[in-house]
Amino acid sequence: MLWGQPRMGSLQAYLTSFFFYLTGPSTISLHLSLLIVSGVLLLVVYDLGKKVGGERVGIIAAAYWALPPIFLSFTGNYAGGGHLEAVLLGSFFLLGACLVTSRPSKHPVWLLSGWLGLLAGIGGWSSLLIIPFILAGVLGIVANRPRLLWSSMPLMGSAGFLLGSLPFWVWNYFHDFDTLIHLGGESLMSVIRQFPIVGTVTSERPSTLSVTSIPIDQSMLLIVVAKTTGNTKGRCSRRVSSNGGVNFWIGNNPDYQAMVDIRPKLEWQRLVDEPRRAGVYGEAAESRFFVRKALAWAKSHPWAFLRLQAHKLRLLLSGNEIYRNQAIYPARQYSPILAVLLWKVPGVAFPFGLLMPLGVLGLWVGTRRAPLLAVIVLALAFMVQLFFVTARYRILFVPFLLIFAAEGGRWLVHTAHRRQKIIAGLAVLALFLLANLGQGPMDRRMNPDAEYSLAVRLGERGHMKEAQALFESVVAAHPGYAEAWLNLAVCYDEAGRPSDAEAALRRALHLDRDAVKLLQSFMRQGKPEVVRKLLEHVRAITAGQR
Repeated sequence: MLWGQPRMGSLQAYLTSFFFYLTGPSTISLHLSLLIVSGVLLLVVYDLGKKVGGERVGIIAAAYWALPPIFLSFTGNYAGGGHLEAVLLGSFFLLGACLVTSRPSKHPVWLLSGWLGLLAGIGGWSSLLIIPFILAGVLGIVANRPRLLWSSMPLMGSAGFLLGSLPFWVWNYFHDFDTLIHLGGESLMSVIRQFPIVGTVTSERPSTLSVTSIPIDQSMLLIVVAKTTGNTKGRCSRRVSSNGGVNFWIGNNPDYQAMVDIRPKLEWQRLVDEPRRAGVYGEAAESRFFVRKALAWAKSHPWAFLRLQAHKLRLLLSGNEIYRNQAIYPARQYSPILAVLLWKVPGVAFPFGLLMPLGVLGLWVGTRRAPLLAVIVLALAFMVQLFFVTARYRILFVPFLLIFAAEGGRWLVHTAHRRQKIIAGLAVLALFLLANLGQGPMDRRMNPDAEYSLAVRLGERGHMKEAQALFESVVAAHPGYAEAWLNLAVCYDEAGRPSDAEAALRRALHLDRDAVKLLQSFMRQGKPEVVRKLLEHVRAITAGQR
């Protein structure tokens, strides 16, 4: 499961494992899985576009989707939690819903119902992002053919769903239904345990906790290594905080940009530990803690909240590709194809800066012809707006916005009369200016978090000189990066430079006293001698500060 959580991303891992089985583990196998899924989605985009505006619209939308820059730069080398797979399954679900509502139907309704249920079942245990597709498809079926509710469709759909979701139930049966606990908390499980088959497998198991500590100062606990098995306080896995609530807080708080820019490791850990410091335990409860915090701020500062939503809407509509975890524009220097497909010059941010104005026009003129697709675009856009805006999340509705962009262009050129062309042209121009003006230059250097992570990986693989050079580059550009200073101290110590190691360590502790807690990662890497030497430096530093 992704990030150690009992949800999300499973289908992506299973598909990749299948290609590993066929061809062996390699970078090519990873990219092959992505290529096939993206290629099938291209065909679906073509078919949906054809249903909306004919052959030409389908071809234009598919041609644009054929080389999306976001997948070349991000999804191709990072497990994103099955976002692309969710869009693919959701697209197939919409196609199935269109076939069900077509008159006369070319396929038996019972067969299509089972197919829709199967897709919903597979998508549900892989990513909850499929929910807007399911809701839109079901609403479309109910609105167009309500009598199907009294046919075999509900029964066949339920059977297909149970079959598609079978891996979900099997995994949860042998793991105390952790997914349901993760998503719904103990209150949901108290209801589910009333079923005998569930109650027999969710009996309480004792917890074991092992703690290793090295006291240096009475106010410091340097290393705490805890392993929890079975049930914990709150009946939730404590490895990773549930991210729904904390992401909602990140996107809805008094200092949006600072919160979005929060660094991994120390800053992130302090954030996700906030509920526990307030006496709130369990992933579901911790998630609700952040949601309540965000809602309380919105209630007490309504105008600031509305200004923030307007700011996020501007970001959502802008042509700039806002990164999350890994910057996109610096990757252009390593890929000539990406350099052509992704660029910014003053006044133009390609490609989204050109796509968005025509896409909005297409939504305006094409919603009546494709209401299900319009609902999907608006629902996914709202989901991104609700949390925080990044390119990797915005890509979820891009395949469908492409269809509306092609339809908007077709309408503007071939269908609109003179007055409509003038009004629509002015609207497109205004949206173009909104999307492209003030987007700033392209970053040529990778973001510090990505450089830091690369340096850590180099160090873990024994390339200490390369790691040291990269850490030095990071702290030169970002002197307040405490984690980088600490890792640099480790590199200096292994290079036989104890005075430099102590200076770097002193700098790290000056910036953040919690930085020393990261030494536990070097214990896991099998470097106890390095940790021992650094702890001696810490003892000397803390003694000198008393």
